[in-house]
Amino acid sequence: MSNRYTLLFPIETTVRELQSKLLLATTFADRGFACFIGSKAEIEKVLTYTEPVIYFDKGYHENVTEKIHEKVKQSNGLMISLDEENGVDYKDYHNLLKRFPEKAFDLYDLFFLWGKKQAELLKKKRLNYKDKKIVISGHPKYDLLKPKYNTLYNHIVDNLRKKYGKFILFNMCIKYYNNIRSREEVVANYRGRAKKVDERFEYEKIKLKKTIQLIHKLSETTDMNIVIRPHPEEDINCYLNEFRTPKNIHVIYDKSVIYWILAAHIVIHNDSSTGVESAMVGKKVISYLPYFNEDLSPWLPVELSQRFNNAEDVLEFIKNGSGKHETDNMAGTDKTDGLLADYFSYDLMSTDIVVENILRLTQNKIPGPGKNRSIFFLPFENSKFKAKNAIKNNFSKIFDKNSARRLLKNKLKGLDKQNVTDEFDALNRILKSNIKIKYLNHYLYKISR
Repeated sequence: MSNRYTLLFPIETTVRELQSKLLLATTFADRGFACFIGSKAEIEKVLTYTEPVIYFDKGYHENVTEKIHEKVKQSNGLMISLDEENGVDYKDYHNLLKRFPEKAFDLYDLFFLWGKKQAELLKKKRLNYKDKKIVISGHPKYDLLKPKYNTLYNHIVDNLRKKYGKFILFNMCIKYYNNIRSREEVVANYRGRAKKVDERFEYEKIKLKKTIQLIHKLSETTDMNIVIRPHPEEDINCYLNEFRTPKNIHVIYDKSVIYWILAAHIVIHNDSSTGVESAMVGKKVISYLPYFNEDLSPWLPVELSQRFNNAEDVLEFIKNGSGKHETDNMAGTDKTDGLLADYFSYDLMSTDIVVENILRLTQNKIPGPGKNRSIFFLPFENSKFKAKNAIKNNFSKIFDKNSARRLLKNKLKGLDKQNVTDEFDALNRILKSNIKIKYLNHYLYKISR
């Protein structure tokens, strides 16, 4: 049985979002929905030519979400909030309150929140909060860390271990000070969305300097390889230039961080969300913060890690498994399990909750007759996309100098046909479904029966 609604899953950062959105799309397709996964620009084109739709928004963005909402409602569609970042926050919940302003509760038909703690706060802070619109679900990306999906990662994890042996993974997140874009562009982008933007540059400058010093010391004292994985918004050249000489240091931005976490012997970060994922899979994880400012560092990744503020103590811990550290929260402890349940609903199967609630919502909605001109539109767009890309390839040096273009290209790395198909096939071997994936262009795919 087919469902009249078409489901749209926009992707902003491939390595972060692809697997979970493939999981959702495949599960929905098995229930009779046609689904599209692609870059935000390509998904918006599908939205223009297809109705009715269910649009899964990755987070409220002022003056952008309103425009998408208008198009969705014109299509007799539904707007769903499945936020990518509402679990990793500051002590004052700055991110959560920015991403869920009062007006958002009028724009979305349903909200999927990561944990009960976020729901409790929003209920207190937002007058428009409505229980009937709120579902505490966790996020499907964390389902993929559970035993059911273990085999999804085995092949690549084995290859990483063969190539790098026993290695230490540094997950970097210096996205303000070391951004691909200029300081002026970063300030313009984040002012109004992040607090104390100017202070962040100095804070991250110290973090970067001290972390680089730690990596050099580790390189000289350990026989393990060191893998540095930059944040999607970071300029990778900072690390490539700094670590040109040491033979046991490798700077890589490739694939989902989960492969790297699972393959690593030890994971080190400053205050990255990868500290949460490392704790979820029971990895030995260290937060290295020479200076901890709780206004500028999200607290949960730090709390779920063993925190050090001195490089020598990190070296001692790696060498002997001991050292002076400020927190001792390893996965499996009551405190850690409690945080993962309260803020991430890690004890739930999020995908099932999302699918069942969308099915319930659509049963209560009767969409209009709709239209689907995408059968005519998409081949045309595919040809136009290829022609545009050919022109860009001929002038690649010019385009690559544009920082906004470089950033977009970096964030969408991995949305190519080969990688998407490989990830889909690996997931489908576990799900054992009859769902098919159709390549439409380099940044757009259809998943259906």
